[in-house]
Amino acid sequence: MKGAGRCCKLFSVVHHRLFGRTCGFIPYFYADKMQINMKKMALLASISALVFSLGSCKKDYSCKCTYGSGASASSYSSTLANMKKKDASAACKAKGGTSSVSGVTVTINCALD
Repeated sequence: MKGAGRCCKLFSVVHHRLFGRTCGFIPYFYADKMQINMKKMALLASISALVFSLGSCKKDYSCKCTYGSGASASSYSSTLANMKKKDASAACKAKGGTSSVSGVTVTINCALD
């Protein structure tokens, strides 16, 4: 129980700073439990921060567009740089559509590759 006094004093100082008064005698095992719980909370907070920071990654995506049909079908692809998947999907679909040149209508279908 050599370190028990130190933990108790540390807890008293923290309690005094939070609540503006000292708390008197605090059993050493209570102070140790508080210290362990704080470590668990710090670990949980750091893991949560890591998960949330990775959730919104921006990446490069490839958009593949096809047009024509049968033997005359052609395709091309383009790169959508530094975008979230949801935004890249919307931008890729926006590249598609229907075009008409000299009375010939061509439908272009685009999707993420």
